[in-house]
Amino acid sequence: DLVTKDGFLKFVLKNADATTSERVAEQINRAFGGHAADALDAETVRISAPAARDSLNAYVARIEGLAVVPDQRSRVVINERTGTVTAGGDIRISPVAISHGDIRIAVDTEYTASQPELIGHAGGGIRSIVLGNSHMNVDEPGQRVAAKVGATTVGDLVIALSKSNVSTRDVISILQSIKAAGALHADVVIQ
Repeated sequence: DLVTKDGFLKFVLKNADATTSERVAEQINRAFGGHAADALDAETVRISAPAARDSLNAYVARIEGLAVVPDQRSRVVINERTGTVTAGGDIRISPVAISHGDIRIAVDTEYTASQPELIGHAGGGIRSIVLGNSHMNVDEPGQRVAAKVGATTVGDLVIALSKSNVSTRDVISILQSIKAAGALHADVVIQ
């Protein structure tokens, strides 16, 4: 029987992830109202079974039809044999400085404060905030192009290095160095 003795269904995630199991429980609770589901751990969601067992299949089918966006770990995939680098465009790089041969890369963040009181009288709940603006500089002496970009993502770095005619092998070495320094916020998979 699919239903436990205490009246629950157990949904087990194929890839254990605490964020995804919480999202599954939240989506079920939204769809059925109340507190129909609980995320027990990173791989198990406990769902209250319907009182009428003859409607169990329809109940499970309705749960299967719910859309849940799984949590995804950011990943940079490097194929050393083909020289291919694949990465999501939103993988961030923290401030870091790299020197690789003649190539110099600097990622830094400039912080500014927004001061609403300087404009005039600010209403209740208005407060100062600190904003970070990241910059990346890539320079390779002897090349016609030196890139200077505002965003600091892996995609921007790879594009800037390509514009500077940096070899794919050097791009791979640079990404591995950034990861080793703790400034690349993704898993690096080397094939």
